[in-house]
Formats: sequence, structure tokens, C-alpha cells
Amino acid sequence: MSILGGKVTSRLITHRSSLLDQEDITRKSVAWLRGKVHDVKYHLTSTNYQAWFNEYLQTLTLPPNFPKEISESTANRYMRILGFRYRAYSQGYSDGHERQDVVDYRKTYLHKIKALEASHLPPPTCEDGIKSWNSGDSARSQFVVFFYQDETVFNAHDAHTSVWVDPMGSSAIRPKGKGKGIMVSDYIEEYGGYLRLSEEELSEARQQWTAFPKQARKTLEFQRDGYWDAESFLENVKTAVRIAEFKYPRERYDLVWIFDHSSGHMAFGEDALVASRMNVKPGGKQPRMH
Repeated sequence: MSILGGKVTSRLITHRSSLLDQEDITRKSVAWLRGKVHDVKYHLTSTNYQAWFNEYLQTLTLPPNFPKEISESTANRYMRILGFRYRAYSQGYSDGHERQDVVDYRKTYLHKIKALEASHLPPPTCEDGIKSWNSGDSARSQFVVFFYQDETVFNAHDAHTSVWVDPMGSSAIRPKGKGKGIMVSDYIEEYGGYLRLSEEELSEARQQWTAFPKQARKTLEFQRDGYWDAESFLENVKTAVRIAEFKYPRERYDLVWIFDHSSGHMAFGEDALVASRMNVKPGGKQPRMH
């Protein structure tokens, strides 16, 4: 197959000539790109356009001074020449980490951490060579270990935050839903990183308790495993505390737990004394609270 069609054969073509000067290549490229940019199941990138373009070139009869393949940067440039643009999805998420009340509370939080450090023995030098902080005169004979908890959700449609759009600015419609979701809760501490037992520690623990957990991480798939609620959170905390107290016995360590701020963490127990649960008038089922 010849792409020259008898019209371009008399024209001098140099190494600086663009493959997009050839109408057939341009037409095929635009058709392929438009088909992919509107395909919901296909995530268009300059890399897969490069792969398609190089494969397409192999079917053509090109003059000797024409390139036999293009790089990813050239593919990216070609896509822009053809009018396609790479744009970010709108997130619709408001980050409150820099709110003034949050910023102000950081000072209070850091003072509390510093006070706890100063009232305990300084930790031993870490194995990686990091020097321990100087706590001054310690009022207690124990070490202090801080455990930080956080949780996050991964959704099937989170992978791509930007998308190529055609010259008219349109692209495949992004799914309205977030797709399948997995929630992960985990803990990290300064001595060992993620809160978990080594194989040696686990073997020792299971000599006393057969079903002793190895790690504090909790993974939950929405719908299949239910939802992450206060009850799930409390069970996860119990597991974390059990592991932490095995690794760091109370005789030598004070454990300080710092949890992610979440509305699910502020739930009351079923028998908690909550005014909104009381009946305003006599009669009806009265909850037991104390």
C-alpha cells in the first residue's frame, strides 16, 4: 500500500517533514482518537496512541527518510496538533485541612505531644540511625509510643483524574457512581511502621492464643462486607490495642492513640445517656440508659 497516491511523489520530503502532512495518516489518526476518547471503557493516553500509531505505520509503504516509529512525546504532540487536549476532571471536593480553626488547633495538638514526650523516657536510637529526641528530665519510667490511625476509601473510578478531550471539548461520559469501593483502616507507629507482628512475634503470641491477629489493618469491601460504621471501628480498635499491648507491654510503655477525625468515630453506645433518645411524653418504649 502506498500513502503517496501519486500526488506527493514529486515533492521533496526531508526528515523534518511531519507524518501528519499525509492526509491518510491524519484522517486515520483523528478517527481512531475520536473513537477512543468517547469510549467509556477505554482510557486514552499518549502511550496507547503511540502504540497504535507505530503499528499502523508498519502497514504503510513509506519513503526511506520517513520515521518508522514515533516516540511518546511525539505522539503527545501529534494529539495536540490534531486538537485534542488533556484536562482534569472536576473533583467537587472541599479540603478543610487549611481552615483557620484547624490550623489553630495544630498548635494545641503539638504542645500536647511535646508534653507527653517530655514526661517519658526518650526512645532508644532507631536501627536506621535516626537519633532519639531529647526529652530532658523525665517524670515517668516508661517509654511512650504514639499510634496514628487513619482510614481511606479506594473506588474503581478513582484511577484517572484527567482525560483527553476532542477538539469540541467533549469526551466519554464519566460514570456517575464511584464504582466498587474498598475501605482500609490502618495504624502506624514510630518504632515499627505499620502496626503488625513479625513472624517471630506472631509465633510467640499464638503459643498462648491460637487466633491472635497478625496486623491491625482492616479492609472492607462495600456492600459485600457491609459498611464501615462505629461498631466496625470499635472492633478494629480492639484488635489494634491487643497487638500493641503484646508488642509494647504496659510495664515499660505508655500507649497513646491518635485517631482520624470522623463522624463515625463519635457514635454513642446503645445504652449511653443521650437526651435526644428520651421520650418527651409518658408512654411508649423507653430506652435503657445509664
